[in-house]
Amino acid sequence: MPRLPRLIKLGLLGLPGLLALCLPSLGRAAVHDSWNFNATANTTLNLATNGAPGRTTAAARWDVAIPGLATTGTGALRVRNNGLAGTGRRTSYLDFAFEQITGTESLRLRLAGWNLALPAAGPPPRLDLAFIQGSATVAAGLVLEHSAAGLRLGWLRAGSTTTWRTVNLAASSNSTLDLRLSVNLTERLLVLVIEGASANEVVGVAALPAAINRLTSLRLAVSGDFTANGQSTRFLDLDQLSIEDGAVADFPGLAIGTDGLSGLLRIALGLERPGAIAADAMPRLVDNGSGTLVFHFQRARSDLDYSVEVSRNLATWELAALNPGQPESLASVSLVGYPISEATPRLFARLRVAVPAAP
Repeated sequence: MPRLPRLIKLGLLGLPGLLALCLPSLGRAAVHDSWNFNATANTTLNLATNGAPGRTTAAARWDVAIPGLATTGTGALRVRNNGLAGTGRRTSYLDFAFEQITGTESLRLRLAGWNLALPAAGPPPRLDLAFIQGSATVAAGLVLEHSAAGLRLGWLRAGSTTTWRTVNLAASSNSTLDLRLSVNLTERLLVLVIEGASANEVVGVAALPAAINRLTSLRLAVSGDFTANGQSTRFLDLDQLSIEDGAVADFPGLAIGTDGLSGLLRIALGLERPGAIAADAMPRLVDNGSGTLVFHFQRARSDLDYSVEVSRNLATWELAALNPGQPESLASVSLVGYPISEATPRLFARLRVAVPAAP
């Protein structure tokens, strides 16, 4: 597989075009672990049906049951801890039949709905799904946690704390929500996506630390009080859960768009979120009227590096600014050190977007 370039360049005032993000070609996904949860009340997690080849024993499925979980009768696994009010943590692991050491693994989760409330005391209800390396190292994971503003969705990688999506989900919903966490061990990247019928929103993108070189198991952890002090109406329903080896698109949401823009550039500018930014927030150079040019662009994310570079001849480039402004806002870089005059009548500028290297 060709190595994935992580830099995107946008040229203005004479620099032609974009350097596209080269994604692996599309292919068919191989689902090697999947769960359609039994429609039988009070079924524990390690008895949930696993239709994948080779998963024929309980030990090959989930090796530890999580007390207090039950199915809804409609095939969803209800995280509720009914009758088990109060804080605590329930953890279960699924060991993979074979360790994944190359290529892409994608964890897909569909929520059937939820209705959560903050407990009167103690930590909020939280669900963690994570790829594990070895016995304890979290390679990458997705997190759902209730907060005062609704249900928070976040992601993390080895050695990091949770990075939260800017806009929280509703505190309750009867609509389905499709999430996919893709980890590519060859290209050293992870991407968390909310999958939609017409578009995919990239929640997080990050480089993997060098120490992450294999995926050994999947961990599901439930913590906090999902019952809001015994209220059985509070729940989080897991509808479908599967693991795919080589997804249909390794990084949904990062594919080149119909407008020809690279996927990484699109998410860097917030263009994958319809209506999120104004048209004039596209990268551009403007003259402030006194011979100084100002470079504007929408800095839509906190998990990417944005470099503004300038050149007089398109051959030699200088860094004018690194990560200017604030995430989720319009950034403006005054190129006061590069005046336009009769002696220097031309200036070129470009925006370089990169996935930061892992610590």
